Amino acid sequence: MSKFHYYGGLEGGATQSKFVLYRSDGQILAWSKGECTNQWGLSMSGADEEESQKQLIAQIKSQYGGDCEEVYIASGIVLIAGTGSNCQLINPDNTSKRCGGWGHLLGDEGSAYWITQLALKTLFDHDDNLNICPNSVEKVRDIMKDYFKISDKVGMLDHMYSKFDKSNVAGMCKHLAKGFLEVLTAERPGRRIREVTLQRLKQAASVGAASLGARAVGFKLPLDYSANAEIFFHGKM
Repeated sequence: MSKFHYYGGLEGGATQSKFVLYRSDGQILAWSKGECTNQWGLSMSGADEEESQKQLIAQIKSQYGGDCEEVYIASGIVLIAGTGSNCQLINPDNTSKRCGGWGHLLGDEGSAYWITQLALKTLFDHDDNLNICPNSVEKVRDIMKDYFKISDKVGMLDHMYSKFDKSNVAGMCKHLAKGFLEVLTAERPGRRIREVTLQRLKQAASVGAASLGARAVGFKLPLDYSANAEIFFHGKM
């Protein structure tokens, strides 16, 4: 019989899912990536309600009982800021607080989709003289045209309506971030931001899920938390 125990963690979302398998000595044995798991109810949209958790646990044990001894969902604080966004806190006494997780029509503040939609809305409102932006919107216009392969704003109608794909729209956020750095580092009068440090996550939320699952059965995984993020930009303007 093996002297090790094994703990898995799953991160699900609107764009993709990631699973990690840990050995009890902290060694990662396997990673896998797949399609979104929102439709399963799996750092996981919709899985913060008690009834949803019970149903999900029962389904996993029923279909995959031979692959796991225990199934654990949530506990602690989880902040998701990917295609969508959600923040959930579950205290040791099982009281909970939630902020967000209402989808792109009612919430998702701080998510990639929300940032992209806000940038596009700012551009459209500026051009329509509904809400004049005090700063130039031309960088957003250029990014929009290049990312969606369109010649003008009319081309956005297909992407936002008849051929709407939330993950695809959210993908523009990465290009907005690059544009932000270009504008930020350019010489210009009246600069208000003097110093910026940006970090990139190196670990998926599934690592935290594995850790929480291990704690639920009385074991603390030996994880190197300093490896969770790295600084990819630091500049004094």
